[in-house]
Amino acid sequence: MVYNDATEEYSQNLSRRRLGLSIIQKGQVLIETMFFTPCKPLLFICFFTIVVVTYSSNIPDGNQSKIKITNDSLPNIINAIDEGGIAIDDETPTEEIETFQRGEEDEQEVGEPLEAGLPPDDASNPHLEEAIRALKSSKSDLDDFLKSLSNLELRELLKTANISSDKYEGDVDLTREQIIRLIQFLEQLESSKRLSVSGNIKDEDAYEEQVGVEYKSLEDKMKEIKKKHMREQDPTKHRVKRKMLRRFDSNETWTFPIKVYIDPKFDDDTLFLNAGRTIRKALKVWADKTCVSFTEVSSPTTTSGIFFKSGTGCTSTIGKAASDVAMNEIVLKYPNCFSDGNIQRQIGHALGLVPEFARPDRDSYVEVQGVNTRPGMDSSFLSFNWFQSLTENVEYDYGSVMQDRESHFARPGTTTLLAKFSEYQNTMGQKAGLSFSDVKIFNYQYCSETCPGYCKLEWSECKHGGYRDPLNCDVCRCPDGWSGPKCETLQPATNAVCGGIKTVDSTPRTLQSPGYPTPGYVLLTSCTWLLQAPPGQHVNARVVGDFETDCASTNSPVCDHDWLEIRYADLGHTGPRYCCTGKPSKTFVSVGNEMMILLRSNDVFVGIGMKTGFQLEYFSTTGDTNVPCKYLKLKDLDNREQKWREGIFKKLAMPWNSKPVYKHLYEPEYMYYESGDWVVGPVIGGTTAGVKIQSNAASPDEAIGTWKSYRSEDWLTEPRLSLTCSDLCDRIWLSGISKQSTYNYLNGAYTLFEIDTNGAPVYKRTTSSDGVVTLNMIGGNKWQLKSDSHTLVSPFTTIVTNPTKIPNTWSIDDEKIKIECYFGPSPCDSIMVSGIKDYQANRMGLYFPEGPLYNGRPMYKHESGDHVMYHNIINETRRYWIIGPDMKGAGGVMITDTAMVPENINADTWQLFDGDTIQWIDVNTGSASCANLVFPWWRRGKDKRFRRATTPCEKLFMTGGDLQLSRKGVYTLQTGTLNSRPVYEHESENSYLYYGTEGWSIGASSGAPTYGVIAIDPALLPYAVVETWEVFNGVEFVDDPAWTVSCFQAPSACNTILFDDDPRQQFRQGLYFLEAETFNDRPVYQHESDVEFLFYNADLYRWFIGPEIGGVRGGVYSIDPSLTPEAVSTTWFVAVAGGSWVPAPKLSARCYTVGAENNCPKFFLGGYPSAQLNRQGVFSLSTKKVMNRAVYDHEGGREYLYYSKPARAWTVGSTPGSSSVGIKGDDTALTLGALSSNTKWSVVIGGKWAAASTLKGECMSDSQPCATLYIGGVTWEQTVNPNILGVYVYTGSTSGNRPVYKSEKGQMYLYYLPQYGLWVFYTTVGVARCYIKIADTALHPEDITASLQECSQTTLSGMNSIAPFCFDEPNTDSCDSLQVTGFSVPHAQYNGRYTRTGTVVNYRASNLLIGMNGLFGM
Repeated sequence: MVYNDATEEYSQNLSRRRLGLSIIQKGQVLIETMFFTPCKPLLFICFFTIVVVTYSSNIPDGNQSKIKITNDSLPNIINAIDEGGIAIDDETPTEEIETFQRGEEDEQEVGEPLEAGLPPDDASNPHLEEAIRALKSSKSDLDDFLKSLSNLELRELLKTANISSDKYEGDVDLTREQIIRLIQFLEQLESSKRLSVSGNIKDEDAYEEQVGVEYKSLEDKMKEIKKKHMREQDPTKHRVKRKMLRRFDSNETWTFPIKVYIDPKFDDDTLFLNAGRTIRKALKVWADKTCVSFTEVSSPTTTSGIFFKSGTGCTSTIGKAASDVAMNEIVLKYPNCFSDGNIQRQIGHALGLVPEFARPDRDSYVEVQGVNTRPGMDSSFLSFNWFQSLTENVEYDYGSVMQDRESHFARPGTTTLLAKFSEYQNTMGQKAGLSFSDVKIFNYQYCSETCPGYCKLEWSECKHGGYRDPLNCDVCRCPDGWSGPKCETLQPATNAVCGGIKTVDSTPRTLQSPGYPTPGYVLLTSCTWLLQAPPGQHVNARVVGDFETDCASTNSPVCDHDWLEIRYADLGHTGPRYCCTGKPSKTFVSVGNEMMILLRSNDVFVGIGMKTGFQLEYFSTTGDTNVPCKYLKLKDLDNREQKWREGIFKKLAMPWNSKPVYKHLYEPEYMYYESGDWVVGPVIGGTTAGVKIQSNAASPDEAIGTWKSYRSEDWLTEPRLSLTCSDLCDRIWLSGISKQSTYNYLNGAYTLFEIDTNGAPVYKRTTSSDGVVTLNMIGGNKWQLKSDSHTLVSPFTTIVTNPTKIPNTWSIDDEKIKIECYFGPSPCDSIMVSGIKDYQANRMGLYFPEGPLYNGRPMYKHESGDHVMYHNIINETRRYWIIGPDMKGAGGVMITDTAMVPENINADTWQLFDGDTIQWIDVNTGSASCANLVFPWWRRGKDKRFRRATTPCEKLFMTGGDLQLSRKGVYTLQTGTLNSRPVYEHESENSYLYYGTEGWSIGASSGAPTYGVIAIDPALLPYAVVETWEVFNGVEFVDDPAWTVSCFQAPSACNTILFDDDPRQQFRQGLYFLEAETFNDRPVYQHESDVEFLFYNADLYRWFIGPEIGGVRGGVYSIDPSLTPEAVSTTWFVAVAGGSWVPAPKLSARCYTVGAENNCPKFFLGGYPSAQLNRQGVFSLSTKKVMNRAVYDHEGGREYLYYSKPARAWTVGSTPGSSSVGIKGDDTALTLGALSSNTKWSVVIGGKWAAASTLKGECMSDSQPCATLYIGGVTWEQTVNPNILGVYVYTGSTSGNRPVYKSEKGQMYLYYLPQYGLWVFYTTVGVARCYIKIADTALHPEDITASLQECSQTTLSGMNSIAPFCFDEPNTDSCDSLQVTGFSVPHAQYNGRYTRTGTVVNYRASNLLIGMNGLFGM
């Protein structure tokens, strides 16, 4: 017969294979096959391959054979074998495969069908804007919520805290803004963490903050009101009360002149005698002592001003009304409120002064006896916190007109206010008029820049606590008792000849008030005496003899009319006062060598009692000659928890325990003597402190021993602690220059470098842009700022050698600079706040130091300009860094810590305000860290904030999950920045990565308000983001932890890529080899066929396989920006018939090392007996290779299994690499073991390819053959040789890689002839003779599917029914009994029922017949 190889439809050239003819000789069979290979045209040589097989000449009969095989029948037997396709005729035409032509179904252009899987344009999605709104986290503050409430609701909250809003502090009406601030203060006091920064120094309970009120949970009440608001929303219109987010302007600074309207009733002397004149007199007192001015209007205005109104009580609001829509009201009841001092007090409230005992430092001076307060008046004893009170570092003044008397809202016969400095008990409560400190606080706050050329009122030439008079800038404003241009002379006497300087020595002398004892002094007498002892001595004085002054009432406890004042500690500060008959019993000893005695008589009240006056005895004594330092500098604490207590302390006027007291310039901390220790603590005479030393020294700087500091319930030694007499700061803070200015680099901290030869300090500041900046004093008494770029000299001359005390105005670039002491470390140029995404995301980001110090620490402004970060102090145990919209104490972020700069915050717990639930949430993810600004070189320019800049990555690589696939990939750095951060463009030029209003975003343009990907993280660079990226899924933003950004690095590409594992697009699968060029920053690979390329198309966001690099036609793609194909994690798609794309989930690209294949040692290909049988069977691994794949030798010795490059398939042909083949499997697998189970095999039939669905290939395993086979299914009459039927037993040997079986009789063998592809039955193993043949290459007989064929000419139909199968000995599944019939005489006795015996005979079950004639076996 003729066997034809097929020609694939895409082949063109033909090659032929010539095969020899079988030769048959008598007595033996010699099969001689000659293979004629194609001659190589240049060599003119043909090669012959001859294979000779010799068989035995005789085939003995089998014992059971009915047909005798003789030599004469051999031709028929051989012919029968030849019909299996082994004997091949003279010529078999073949076609050689040269090229592979792709059909339309194999390739398509990338167009709309591919784009369907990409996200829509950001701006076109109707859900995106809503999703972005939902994405924006609330930056709501408590302030926002409170401002949304009605006045009634605010009063409900105050009522919850047991506070009356009508008569707060007794005579104060709270404005809406002040109610909100008060609630904020109380709520933060309730919610903030408490610090433990001080240890006990007394054997009593530790100091607790005295709020003067026990309040219920404000948070619970606010939640209740919030729920009410939610119920009031209109569900039909979905309208939410927008008052929640409304922000009010809070301009609380008065502008002059202040409009004043006086109720006309006050000018009706028939009703209110002299009332109007008294009001105007009080206004004039304020105008004469300060820079404030007033203008009277004829009717109330709707703008800011003061409205004097008749009513009940004496009340006023504090400070200017924030709304600017109405006048402040001062309500005065006639005649009770119409004393000069009382009206001056109410005007002081309106101008911003708080009650003296409500100052934040009041606990050091006043003890509130809460048990004695009248019912409902607890709120009259609340103190303001440190950020609310305008103390201007002016010491507490018991003689202030703002100080209430001891019986303030007390139950009858009790006292509510006790002076901790007990000798001042009667000094409290005067209503004679403004004190020096009352006026000083206001002038410092409002009038510091009134004098041309000066920025502050402090003037070193002013003595005794005086300061530059804002109304006469060439002289000083002096405290009571002093006068003269520089407060160097005593105040002249009034209505008497009295006063003057008295020289004091050891001889006792006396001085008397005018007219003492009779007729006594006259009304409005004013006398001032200065007692001076020699230096190094002290003045001693005591009142002797009769004592009495005019009183407002009999035995009044308040010196509010006439009094004797003794200043023994500080000549410029109010001293203890005595009046009525309250004669002092102690002997006063001056702190220095001077003492001032004052007699003051006023006309506040009509007065009762005698004006006897006093007699004073005085003399000098020798004592400690050391005068306490005015300033002490504490530094070099090793305990980090107490570093904030370092700094300069100023001596106060009043001593404690007969020793000086010092107060920190910024902190609410005092240095004083208590119970044998000098301590630094929050309250004078308190129970706790943070630093101490055991010593009885006259002043702390003289203490000898080791200082200790408190940490975690223990006291640590501080061997390096230094306390010196100095007011020179080791570090200063310069501010005021705009960040847009060329000179903005001058702002910040300077460190003391040296003291020059003239005794002036030299400060330096290091910058990377302008070198070292030096601040020093130069010749001509001028100050100079000098850097590498600029030299700036002060426009004024001064003798002041401490830059923090320069009173002159120094403007740089039209900006007034300010220089202050700074006790913290040099801060970072900027701070990054992060980790507060869930509730206060908008507050994350960069914060830059800006402006002067606040509470001794830098204040920072957010890069957006919308938020500020600063350190807020309520008291020692309640202090925190807070982030809010302004400096008023409201905010949405706070963390309790004493750190001097936020980067040194040590606390773990941040508190974030949740505007939805109206509560503070604790988080441990927040952080504030130094941020070295990162900008490209072209952005550094003049903005010196960029001086620490480094260049960001030129390219980034972004990868992520399955959403927003087009946004992944490579991004390139662009020129310019947005929001102080770099901008990157996507490689497709369709997307940008930038820092927007909410975070790092990817949108269609730089700064676009809509975007598809966002990370709410303020990181300076996108690859520093730590928060989870969120991607838009078409409806909402969802977290995608897989999204990451990193600096781009050229990938380390594999030299070879194996791309396979899908039955479609097989010709594009296989090996790809790395090219030298790259495309879109990624490697390019060429297919082993040389006609396909694997590359990344950035415009289409995908890896692609096609015939042209960068082209849009191809057959395989994956939307994945991975830098190498083996890193692709998304599904690959393949083109199929009809022009569509379908997913190929098993398709993958992976690195491959040529030569590392794990090949099958043997491969079986079979299962299709209809054709090409001689090319099926077992193939063994050889050492040859074609196309980087192994070549396998067929067991017949004449065929090979190899990979064909033209066919791009595994093929079986006569020569490795040949394009003439008879079997092919459409699979590009590198090894036969990696062939897909779905590989489609084809065979050549009649010169054409035909699908062979049953043809399968598999690696051969060491499976065990059946121990026994059974061959049957027909009667003996239906087969040529009945001896082939029956049981066969495995011999343990093989033939042609297949097991050999021997029949149960031992006369017949079943074995395989690999050269013919036949299983045969014969009496000798391996002989090419047979009785029966089976044209099947199955590895095991039981897997044979072909029919048995006779080797002779005889053909019986029953042969088609014979099939071998594995056989086991009979078991319990055999029949228990058999019924036999059909025997006739003489064998009828065999009929009957046979019962199973349970024994096996000849591999079969045995049965017995039970009957009358006995037993018969079967």
